[in-house]
Amino acid sequence: MGNTFGKIFRVTTFGESHGPACGAVIDGMPSQVKIDLAEVQRYLDRRRPGQRFTTPRQEQDQLEVLSGLFEGKTLGTPIAMLVRNQNQRSRDYQDLASVYRPSHGDYTWQAKYNFRDWRGGGRSSGRETVGRVLAGALAEQLLCQWLPQNELVPFNIVAWLEQIGPCDLNYKEGQFEQYLQTLSRSKIDAYLARFPQASASQQVQQLLEKAEREGNSWGGRLVFAIRGLPAAIGEPVFERLDANIASALMSIPAVKGVEIGQGFKLSSYNGFAANDTLQNENGHPTLKTNCQGGIWGGISTGGLIWGRVAFKPTPSIGLEQDTLDINLQPCKIKIKGRHDPCLAIRAVPVVEAMLAITLADLALGASLSNMQSAPRLQKR
Repeated sequence: MGNTFGKIFRVTTFGESHGPACGAVIDGMPSQVKIDLAEVQRYLDRRRPGQRFTTPRQEQDQLEVLSGLFEGKTLGTPIAMLVRNQNQRSRDYQDLASVYRPSHGDYTWQAKYNFRDWRGGGRSSGRETVGRVLAGALAEQLLCQWLPQNELVPFNIVAWLEQIGPCDLNYKEGQFEQYLQTLSRSKIDAYLARFPQASASQQVQQLLEKAEREGNSWGGRLVFAIRGLPAAIGEPVFERLDANIASALMSIPAVKGVEIGQGFKLSSYNGFAANDTLQNENGHPTLKTNCQGGIWGGISTGGLIWGRVAFKPTPSIGLEQDTLDINLQPCKIKIKGRHDPCLAIRAVPVVEAMLAITLADLALGASLSNMQSAPRLQKR
């Protein structure tokens, strides 16, 4: 079963969309890590449904901690956390018990288990990502306390949308690089649909409102940036940092593509244009360019790590489509229920969470390995 991610910082998520609760068990967290539960709740709130241009399903997503914390610190034992599901409305999905939604997990889960929870997709629903966000919030707090301190570039992770359907973020000259270095979560969240370009807000709003009226949906593309990560994180050859990032992000529901740095565009470059050269800056190696996304040979360079994530459109749409019923007979389907017009909007904190989980797992492994030539992980 594939419900656990990580080898040292191990995250097991649980729960179905219309079950009693969704959550996570985190094992491998060191003891005495200070945990700010209010920050965990803020992480949850950024993913919570019921916000503008997300599913109208109203969930409060109030954090409950069952184990692993005492007096604001981790015990070193498994941490169990959950949120209760309160606004399921399973009756909206009764028609799906006997048919398969196109491009959803209905058919494949039935094929694998010969049984499925048709209420909102069960565990194949995006609701499952609640557990990832819980674990990611803890992973991020761990990393902020344990990574070597970089006074110039504090450790942080951000993501934002640069494309929603036909709407592209038109960067001014140098703006993309500036965003990679400085754009904050608070600024991103202040923009409509986490699309950080005020001049495009009306176009994005009209696009998503039209999709809602028509019962349709759009895909989206995210950019992510990891700042302040030291060099030497990553374990060649099969636990490369870029490989683990790609695996983590591809595990998010609806993700269909991941690239690190310039990614697929590098196939059109020559070697001279693609190579990132090093320079000595006040006794520290830095990169003149960053086409490779801050990872060389599967290991972090100490520079900015960045990439992109592509999300498909929400497959549950209100337009009539052809499909098969459970007896494999052709039929029509017009899906009811409450769904996001663009999944990528709420996926921003999920992407950040999976990046944090990946880094925590590799960083804890690095602290146990023999890193002779780079700063080692240490408490601070």
